[in-house]
Amino acid sequence: MEFLDCVRRTVKRYRMFRQGDSVLVAVSGGPDSTSLLDVLFQLAPELELALTVAHLNHMFRGAEAEADALHVRNLAARYGLPYVGEDVDVPAYRQEQGLSAQVAAREVRYGFLEETARETGAAVVALGHNADDQAETILLNFLRGTGLAGLGGIPPVRDHYVRPLIELRRHEIEDYCRKQGLVARQDSSNLKPVYTRNRIRHQLMPLLEREYNPGLVTALLRLGEIARAENQYLDDEAAMALDLVREPGEEDGGVALDLKVLRDMPPVICRRVLRQAWQTVAGPVATDYRHIERLFSLLHTPAGGQLVELPGGIMVEKVRHALLVRPAAGPAESAPYTMKLEVPGETGVPGRPWSIRAVIWDGEIDLDAVRRSEDRSWIYVDYDCLEWPLELRNRRQGDIFEPFGLGGTVKLKKYFNDLGLARGERNDVPLVVDGRGRIVWVVGLRPADFCRITPLTRRALYLQVVGQVPERA
Repeated sequence: MEFLDCVRRTVKRYRMFRQGDSVLVAVSGGPDSTSLLDVLFQLAPELELALTVAHLNHMFRGAEAEADALHVRNLAARYGLPYVGEDVDVPAYRQEQGLSAQVAAREVRYGFLEETARETGAAVVALGHNADDQAETILLNFLRGTGLAGLGGIPPVRDHYVRPLIELRRHEIEDYCRKQGLVARQDSSNLKPVYTRNRIRHQLMPLLEREYNPGLVTALLRLGEIARAENQYLDDEAAMALDLVREPGEEDGGVALDLKVLRDMPPVICRRVLRQAWQTVAGPVATDYRHIERLFSLLHTPAGGQLVELPGGIMVEKVRHALLVRPAAGPAESAPYTMKLEVPGETGVPGRPWSIRAVIWDGEIDLDAVRRSEDRSWIYVDYDCLEWPLELRNRRQGDIFEPFGLGGTVKLKKYFNDLGLARGERNDVPLVVDGRGRIVWVVGLRPADFCRITPLTRRALYLQVVGQVPERA
């Protein structure tokens, strides 16, 4: 089948466009997006599409990236299409947010595409992912440990994002560029083995194809198609189950779920109901296995009145006969505060119904019992390792933390990122800080390593949360 016919078939199969759509075409200048622009330009008259070219310079590669931007601008001019380009200092954004290069680039790129689509009135954004990208994504998700959604890989259509090349192999795209005389740029970062995806593309997949299955890409694509279909079926079943389990009388944007009905559900449906309830209240927030398992285990614990905080500013509370999923009470982010920690004594946390109790302890401590405990509402630290006085405050820009047992320091922002803690919740986490500004305890989460108790500890400081604190999943 001819290249153009393959794209036409994919577009029709997944209903990517409607007659008269305004389409923003994301073009990096590489073979994929260059061929995408060319075929959409050819299909535009029969589909009555109005195309706009968009390019983002991530500013990772200096002059090479600037040349890419100029190339795409000239490409748009060659087709006589409107062009929108922007330069964003992604390395600075990455450092500021404590993110990996790839995550930072993705966040900025999709933010740019969303804003540009709004400004240009585009109903659809077309991306250049191909079948090899799809296979790599499925394998990468498998290696990370994923469920059906991850095994489904990249959806051909998600919201207003479409991928017309998703059923074409990379070599087919490169052949098309050569036959059509299309000049494409090459991103040197795609060859760097520092990125996991590049190692999968250039090392792991060739090894698997050579030693285990020459048809690896086809097999992965088939797996993805099956997983997407079955995942959609289970999501549809869970949506119907959610309607059955929801109780009347929901207020303040929350959802109340009948505990008995939840417990009687098959676990595979129950977990999805919990995820959908969370997203019903929070919107399209990213969920992961750890959070869902925490909620699932909450169903089967006997005690009531338990609280769990989730990313997206969501509080889940288990009461007598229901699981309440609702927006967290109070402002999204607490105002900065600093106060002296009373030692010995009890210090209230501003705006919260709990306090921190401090006790100087010179008695015997069972180190094994302390290390085995999973109760994060109290800690012992070495009294003589601390500089005085101690303070109770919330986070500040540039805070550094030395988490117990991790063997090094980390920015507090990155520590919160790794926990999946929503940005709006981070100022709500109290910190105990010593006189040198070192974080002694991220309250309810983890103490610092520098002041851990050891067999040589002569005096300890016992710190305990008094009152009911939401457990952070």
